[in-house]
Amino acid sequence: MRQFMAECSVLAWLPAAEPKQGQARFRLPDQRIGVHWSTLPFGEEADYDIYLSAGPAMWLRLMPKVAPESPLSSVDLQNCATMKGSVTLQPFHWANLNYLREEDGFGTYSILGPRDSETTSVAFAFETGEVWSVDTSLLGILGRKNLYFETIARAFTPRLLDYGRFLENLGHKPPFDWIAGLEGIKGWRLQVPPPPNHANFGPGNACLSDIIMARGTYNSDQAPQVAIKPFFDQLFRKCSTPFPDHLSALFATSARRGP
Repeated sequence: MRQFMAECSVLAWLPAAEPKQGQARFRLPDQRIGVHWSTLPFGEEADYDIYLSAGPAMWLRLMPKVAPESPLSSVDLQNCATMKGSVTLQPFHWANLNYLREEDGFGTYSILGPRDSETTSVAFAFETGEVWSVDTSLLGILGRKNLYFETIARAFTPRLLDYGRFLENLGHKPPFDWIAGLEGIKGWRLQVPPPPNHANFGPGNACLSDIIMARGTYNSDQAPQVAIKPFFDQLFRKCSTPFPDHLSALFATSARRGP
């Protein structure tokens, strides 16, 4: 991968992308998020539009402090996302991973079958370097209106770590700004794993807000679950539930271990 970031200067600010119809999405409902992109040599597969499915969503954004002087191309972003044999720009949840591109960036998305035009999970890197990931599948797990904290924590934590590595591969230096949230979840009930050798009783407290959102910063020397804990704290607060002592101890242990 060519050293495109090492040769360009940077601006002192980053123009963040604007959310569309709420806070979770970066495209309007009837607007494609991008065009399927086959990177296979001599591939003859025709381009087709990809759309994000409707429904409640979780999202995570990670932004560098500065933007490149020149917009990054889809090729630059794809090269960075797949360097060293691993994909650092992954959606929250996927079974089969495909690429897409648009005039303002590059992304990866989840599909179930060939030529699916709708996805439930996408991670998109804008030409400014900003990363925006959205998922509409994990909140609806088991078909119930429940907020499973364990599922949410396991989704956000590794992605924050990966997106931080992606930005560093682009040449950006931490700290990075993050925004995390859930949308469309008013009335959903928070489900918290019990302490060892205990069981939960009762349905869990209902969330009284349709959107739960928090902001913070992330340094590469932090454990990602510690950096994003303000979002988890906000989730518990909006569901009128104290953060359990056994989970607080787990987060403290994770902080000492690091990512």
